[in-house]
Formats: sequence, C-alpha cells, structure tokens
Amino acid sequence: MSDIHGDLDRFQKMLKEIAFSDADVLYVLGDVIDYRRRSRLGRIFSSLRSKGSYSH
Repeated sequence: MSDIHGDLDRFQKMLKEIAFSDADVLYVLGDVIDYRRRSRLGRIFSSLRSKGSYSH
C-alpha cells in the first residue's frame, strides 16, 4: 500500500477492500504519513513502531 498521505479514511477503506486473512502481511511502500501535518494515521504508525509491529 502506498500514497495514502495521512488520510485515515482512505487507509481504512483500502484495508477493508483488501480483506486480509490471518496469513496476510501488509507492506507499506511509502507516502502513508503526511509529515507536513499531524495526522491520526501518523500517530497510529508511531504506536505500531514503538510496539515492534512496524519498521522502516
């Protein structure tokens, strides 16, 4: 997934459309967080990184 640019609604719609199974892995390829503004999606990814669920 890429080019979400901090749009949480768009990110959630994409996750719903993909319909992951327990065996799937999400690869984030870039431009998910918009660094020019603080976004809820940015805080979610920061939280995942601190839990070890996300790396860059």
